[in-house]
Amino acid sequence: MSAFAAFCTFCVRFQMFRDALNRYDHRHASNVATAAFFLGSLSLFGMTLVGNFQEDKPDKIHGLGALLLFLLGTVYSILDTILSFLANDSCATGNAFNSRVTCFVRSTIAVLSTIFLVLTLVGKFVSEMIWNDAYPFQNGTERGRKQMHWSSTDPGYSIHVLGSTGEWVVGVLFIAYFVTLIGEFRRYSFSLMVNCRGDCSGGIRSETSAAVDESSPLLADRAVI
Repeated sequence: MSAFAAFCTFCVRFQMFRDALNRYDHRHASNVATAAFFLGSLSLFGMTLVGNFQEDKPDKIHGLGALLLFLLGTVYSILDTILSFLANDSCATGNAFNSRVTCFVRSTIAVLSTIFLVLTLVGKFVSEMIWNDAYPFQNGTERGRKQMHWSSTDPGYSIHVLGSTGEWVVGVLFIAYFVTLIGEFRRYSFSLMVNCRGDCSGGIRSETSAAVDESSPLLADRAVI
């Protein structure tokens, strides 16, 4: 459910940027928005792998999902921040797409996510190397690949804690980044239109529509998806 909700958010963000930037001569902005949407969607695929394949299951699948989620999620936050600055600079004074403060907050989150992502990758990789070197085998099984619960006496424990802490911090930063989108979403009205084209009333040709509409005061433009 979380992955689906985030995917809907990415779809709306793509539409919002396309609507805001297409009116201005921003070369390659559309390509950046498309790349952000594609990479963000891949990161959500990684989220589904993490949720469906726990660490006690095939660990390679879980690790791949975590890598897609955190790596591509961080890249998405960087691209979205760039697009936020472009959209802010494009809009006329008094009708800004978002505030400069919001852009700088997103920049801070993106930078912190990158730093803690590096700490996570280094910590996980180095701690696993130290563990496998110290205990290469136990009862014919590579103990380093099966270790689930670490203790303070285990080799590489402190580095492992560093990597795990970085992983949690990146997750919290992702949530914080989504919170910064609330202000922009309030400025748009989103509608889902369902149209009947053809003989929908027993021989009487008509066109009917049903709309599911969640709207708030529209201060900027209208995006219909």
